[in-house]
Amino acid sequence: MIIVVFILGLGYKILFYINCMTVSLKIPDLSKQLYENDVLKSLNDNWHDYGYDWMAHQLEYVNDVYEAFKDHTKFMIVMYLINKTLSFYSRSYLILCFDDYYLQKTLEIEKFNVIDISKELLIPKETARRKIKELENDGIIKRDKKKLIIDRTAFPFFKPIKAIPRIARFLSKFSKVLSKDKLLDKEFQSVEIEKKIKLNFTHIWKSYYELQLNMIKNWNIHFRDFTTWHVYGTIAASQGYAISKEIVINKSRKNFNELLVSGKYFRGINAMSVSELTGIPRATVVRKLNLLIKSKYLVINKKKQYFTSGEHVNELTEIQSKVIKNLSIFITKVMNSINLV
Repeated sequence: MIIVVFILGLGYKILFYINCMTVSLKIPDLSKQLYENDVLKSLNDNWHDYGYDWMAHQLEYVNDVYEAFKDHTKFMIVMYLINKTLSFYSRSYLILCFDDYYLQKTLEIEKFNVIDISKELLIPKETARRKIKELENDGIIKRDKKKLIIDRTAFPFFKPIKAIPRIARFLSKFSKVLSKDKLLDKEFQSVEIEKKIKLNFTHIWKSYYELQLNMIKNWNIHFRDFTTWHVYGTIAASQGYAISKEIVINKSRKNFNELLVSGKYFRGINAMSVSELTGIPRATVVRKLNLLIKSKYLVINKKKQYFTSGEHVNELTEIQSKVIKNLSIFITKVMNSINLV
């Protein structure tokens, strides 16, 4: 479905081209509006119940990222370029549903330059130039006369077959706490959320890409290498799973993080397991693990099992807070799109 909206003074005119399904509009009940600050507070106050779900979601997403190209940076560049087109759709008041968006095998993208990509993604200019050249050699970015296109057939992993149900499940589970806190009138089932995402795909997925791009950039800056964070995050998520099974009174994110770095509830994970979970070659994993131990992000026991350390907690928490803030923005947008219509 494509929706084109023209704003005309105090009134409005809406033009529909409907392929997916018939849509009816009604005036939103603004008293049901969800606010970002309330969502952020609920996330921070109930992190013990939802923190691991989010960590697992992000880990699975990053695993998909690596599986696509075996290269985090190239994936990030493609995501950035696609999101430029989604942003153009948004500025032009165009909304395409999932089926219509993926009807074509290629996607025209806005013109770009290496300097902009370097600045936006916070990667060295020469790295950006090299990765773009590799994407062109791989046949993913193509030039068709004056057009720049992305060939979707060259990277089928980018179609969010798994990502949409995954984020829908997380949002459904989190809607329970929002309902409990009387911020929502009711809980939403994952099927209902998935349907809404697919119906308003380009609009919602633009926000999802912005969430993920900001997450990748923040961790990439801190660790100076996203693969290093991928390894560290896998170990942290494994510890988070162990903590989520414990019964605690204080469910705050602060308490969850304190338990996470204590190592009290976790047996540790070895290099082979990290490699199997991430898809990253074992030799690369071992190299990153040694780097993380040297820089005191991780500790190792006699059985060669790895744990997060208590070092760098303040720095890591600060970055996590930025990610959670962006997550609250995304949740608010999606929930309002479901709850107000």
